Amino acid sequence: MIAYPSATTAIRRALWILLYAVLRAFRLEKILLPEMGDMRRVGSIHPVPDSPGSARQRVLFVSPRYWSTFTLFQVAVAQALIKRGADCAIATCGGVQPICEIDWRDKSLVPLCRRCTHSVLDLAKHAGIPASTVAEHVDTELTLAAEAEIGSADWEAIESFEWKGIALGRAAFGAARWKLRTHFPDRHPLGRETTLDFIRSGIRWTDGIGRILSKFQPDVVVMLNGVFQAERITAELASRMGSRLVFFENGRDRGTIFLSHQIPAPRYDVTGSWRSSAEIPLSLEEDKAIGELIGRRARGEDVVETYWGNGEGDGTPLKDVLNIPDVSRLAVLYTNVIWDTAMQDRDVVFGNMFEWISHTINLFASRPEWTLVIRVHPAETQLKARLSYDRVVDWIEEQFPDPPRNIRVVPPEQPVDSYDLMRLARIGLVYASTAGLELALHSVPVVVAGDAHYRGKGFTHDPVTRDDFNSMVTGFLNSAPRMSDDFVTNARRYAHLFFLRRTLPLAVVDLPTTDQPRLTYSDLKQLEVGENATLDIICDGILTGSEFVL
Repeated sequence: MIAYPSATTAIRRALWILLYAVLRAFRLEKILLPEMGDMRRVGSIHPVPDSPGSARQRVLFVSPRYWSTFTLFQVAVAQALIKRGADCAIATCGGVQPICEIDWRDKSLVPLCRRCTHSVLDLAKHAGIPASTVAEHVDTELTLAAEAEIGSADWEAIESFEWKGIALGRAAFGAARWKLRTHFPDRHPLGRETTLDFIRSGIRWTDGIGRILSKFQPDVVVMLNGVFQAERITAELASRMGSRLVFFENGRDRGTIFLSHQIPAPRYDVTGSWRSSAEIPLSLEEDKAIGELIGRRARGEDVVETYWGNGEGDGTPLKDVLNIPDVSRLAVLYTNVIWDTAMQDRDVVFGNMFEWISHTINLFASRPEWTLVIRVHPAETQLKARLSYDRVVDWIEEQFPDPPRNIRVVPPEQPVDSYDLMRLARIGLVYASTAGLELALHSVPVVVAGDAHYRGKGFTHDPVTRDDFNSMVTGFLNSAPRMSDDFVTNARRYAHLFFLRRTLPLAVVDLPTTDQPRLTYSDLKQLEVGENATLDIICDGILTGSEFVL
């Protein structure tokens, strides 16, 4: 559960900020943030001179917070776009928000705002990219009057709160989910306070970023994710002005990026690319690449997150570890981290993931000859900085104090290999997890209850009502489930598109094992057209709206 930073944390923050300030004064900030040294060595970019009749594309990069890899990516791409004749700028927060994804400023003895703002502005300055802050564009009198309108609103009024036509209550509710690591902010002890502060943040962000947009008049706005509150607000305001939107997010493999036009990146929408790829057979080399991809991901190589070492366990067969009496009648259900941005607005059949889990357990309770294994996502507890407040195991124990005997729950901390489960499964059940795509790659029939990015692509079973869900699952339980050859073929084609063509290398940023991002280029000439094919795709997509596809 989120708590106000302790005195010890405050002291550490103060020392870090003081040390960074001293190092900045002596131009030695690279000691703490090596990417600063990289950018300083590369040097400042200079605009390409206008040619007769040229019309510069104006691109605004919005980086509200200093998440180093993402901000470095934005600044580096801005340099590449300037090389191509674009006019680029960076906008960041500047400390105006009472709460954000990084810090709860109003509750912190030592807020991180100065550290965050200086890092963005310093990086932009070294790169030669004009930068401004939302803080310096906010009308304080106007925003304070708007904040007073919230008052002691109840939850219904909080969720429906709007200002300047922006649904700030809804955006704040989503932000509170991520901040508190819960799907139900209204049930969390800090939920109301957090959500109200996010509304206040939203008011100030709306006012300040609106003025920046009006001043810069961007043709394109490039932002992380698209679901976080600041970016969601910016997207709506920019769309009203007619600006195109480009969102980006981590790919599913380490050192990769997923970019999208208009649609938030966590949706991982590849519908347009799929239309032109679905009927094209894979070459032998492409099909081999998918085989290698499946093996690599199963071994945990080059993935974004790992939770324990390969081979952990005592060697006991998984069938025995989980007491599965008959693997020919095994269904595996994979959960998601419910508060994550990739899970927001994914509900199709059920109100939320927990309802789906309860419904599925009840369905299997009447079929004792089948075993249902529920693999809880390890990230619920294995990533210490992102411990979930709502946990699947707790939910199941609360809803089923005497659970059916054919249900097995694998808690997040148990080192059971999810890919070993895939190899044993006869049926796969997912909400919006990428595990559904990987189950299909293992030739396991999959029923998808949520709005996963691969839903409806020709290799999954996609109910739209609870009756659909019941009939699909029971249909598999009543027969020997088998995935058709067409489904397998479609799954492999889709995986090739999604993992190997629509997900791109970061191009301008390297992520070594230290997790300290570093530039991949040492000279601005390396950013020119033709020097890096992936960078050309990224820049062309931003400037012309073309697909981000290899």
